[in-house]
Amino acid sequence: MNKASSLRFGLLILGASFAAGSPATGQRSHGTISGIIPAILSANLWMAQQSSPPPVEIQDFLDAARLRFQQQAQGQGQAAAASKPADKKGSKVDPKLKAAYQRLVLDRRPSAILQAWATPEPLAADKDPELKLPEAPPPAPKPPNASTNVAPPGAPKTSEATKPSSGKPTKEAKPDAKAGPGAESESGNDAKATKEAKPAKEEKAGTEPKTTKEEKKPLDEKTPDEKKAMSAVDNKVQEGFKKAQEDFKKAMAEHAKLTAKYKAEKQAIEAKRLKRRMEIFARHVTLGRWQELAKTLESLDRKTAYQLLLTKLSAPPKVKVNNPQTARFAEKNQYDFADIVSIITLAPEGMKKEYLPFLSKLVTAATLQGHGIDEWLAILRKEVARPEKERLFDRRFAAKLLLAQNLPLEMGEFLPTLEDAIQEKDREFLNLIARHNEASYVKDK
Repeated sequence: MNKASSLRFGLLILGASFAAGSPATGQRSHGTISGIIPAILSANLWMAQQSSPPPVEIQDFLDAARLRFQQQAQGQGQAAAASKPADKKGSKVDPKLKAAYQRLVLDRRPSAILQAWATPEPLAADKDPELKLPEAPPPAPKPPNASTNVAPPGAPKTSEATKPSSGKPTKEAKPDAKAGPGAESESGNDAKATKEAKPAKEEKAGTEPKTTKEEKKPLDEKTPDEKKAMSAVDNKVQEGFKKAQEDFKKAMAEHAKLTAKYKAEKQAIEAKRLKRRMEIFARHVTLGRWQELAKTLESLDRKTAYQLLLTKLSAPPKVKVNNPQTARFAEKNQYDFADIVSIITLAPEGMKKEYLPFLSKLVTAATLQGHGIDEWLAILRKEVARPEKERLFDRRFAAKLLLAQNLPLEMGEFLPTLEDAIQEKDREFLNLIARHNEASYVKDK
């Protein structure tokens, strides 16, 4: 390696060490990925131009830089994953509830309002005794175990049947020295026990240990009476096990019938409860109980459900008209400005641009039904004058809402001055000011 190459590589090492915190400078690691990547790429390019393999120190440094790059990349990936907002409540939307909500028909016609007032209030689904969910069936029976003693009543137990019919008494305990002249002494018994306890390794090689007559008899050998008794018990156990299996099959068939009946009844009750829930939701809309809708909207995807609510409310009522020529005289949905403000309060994340077309239709319907625009302007002034944390919308949204209603002149009081809009470089406000000035020019012309 010549001096130029050594100097070039030394500068490379210094730059990479400053960025990545290499051991070459003895500093702690404070580098970032943006500093490590150029160092690794430059070092690899320089190594590719050399004919000889790199020194061990250089290779160690590059390996350490690559390792640090991988660790930082992994750490940034974990931090990005942790910064993502978690799903709200961590629960999925019930597809049946979502489908029922999409099929729901909302009616705000005067005749529907009168009919709702005249109808008794329905009970909630969880408070109606007729909609009580059925009780779950008992748990499934456990299958019989062949290893247990499953025998008919009155059959002798295995332990009793295997007792010897005329067995000899077991060996008594050692007789006492006072029992008689024929009794063995304690010293003789101890000597005998010591002699029997000698290990087998002390016996002579090539000889087998002596066995007594009692040791020659196998311990598990049964007498004919014992064998006969055990065979009878085994037969009865097998019969009992077969009967238990038949009873288990019958019990499982009965349990399957009860389970199927329970599932069918539960499914039917749940469908009725869902229908009742949607009927109460539609009733709240008809009677203008807007705050009662929040609970149902929370059970759905709030943003999508709210936009669908605006779509249904701003659409004309679905009424069958026999004569198409009289369709324009049919009843329309009724709204006032208080209803519109209550609907705005249901927005999950404040007022968005995509809500403007639907709200403007509701305001237009309210004005066509006799509510004056001055009343609406007073509501907008009062709302934008509230503190920022309390108001439902700001001046910008009020101006855009009036423009969506084709009221460019009235939105002038909610616009900033031209100088402020230019200084803030607010193009949206500049466009609104231009529309207001154009309307003013047309009016004065």
